[in-house]
Amino acid sequence: MKTIHCLAITIVLGTAVCSCNWVQDASFNPPIVPDFWYTGEPAMSILNGRIQLQDDHQGGFKPLPTANIIVAWEMPNDTSRSLYVYGSGTVSQIGHDKYTFSVTLRDTLPKFVLLNKDTTNAIAAGHIFIIGNTTIIDGDTLHYRSDWDNLYQMIGGMNGIAVIFTKGNTTVAGKSLAGIPQGFNFFFATRLNFNDAVTDFLLLNDPNAIEIQVDNDGHDCQQRTPLWLQ
Repeated sequence: MKTIHCLAITIVLGTAVCSCNWVQDASFNPPIVPDFWYTGEPAMSILNGRIQLQDDHQGGFKPLPTANIIVAWEMPNDTSRSLYVYGSGTVSQIGHDKYTFSVTLRDTLPKFVLLNKDTTNAIAAGHIFIIGNTTIIDGDTLHYRSDWDNLYQMIGGMNGIAVIFTKGNTTVAGKSLAGIPQGFNFFFATRLNFNDAVTDFLLLNDPNAIEIQVDNDGHDCQQRTPLWLQ
């Protein structure tokens, strides 16, 4: 996998670490042959989501370079804090500073992105990133200790927002998700602890109001991607 950059993006449809020189850290190798689990919940397709791109440091609009969107799921039992890419999309320019995107969250998930092996009470956390490295594909992994600028060409990511898949009676940050619709939902982290783990959150009922921040370096994207399940 590779690295990204950052600028200020407002997305209207759903849907987003220290920098080290670990360029040869097997970032693009699958960690294992994945054991996929059919969730029983419908896939979520986000089609023609609108992106408004703005440089939040210099002001004004900048063109978005050739980019893809990926869905990267936390591997909660991995002490190195890695993300597994499972889900991708495309970005299309429709005007001077207007873009659309599409991405699909599938009805299957790799079992190792679940917090535990109990699929009757399953929970997984995914993050959506805009990346300039167009060679990153499903089965690749992102590592938080990699150089997100050069390796992943990180352009932007959800600002404290995660896609949380739930099934059964599950909890996030010690809070029950009873009453939350099963399947894919979006949550915003309202508080973090000193390890950047989520301690409080809000359910986002309107996926049309999701904002993707794009700054001027991938390290900022790392800092804005908190731990949800680890």
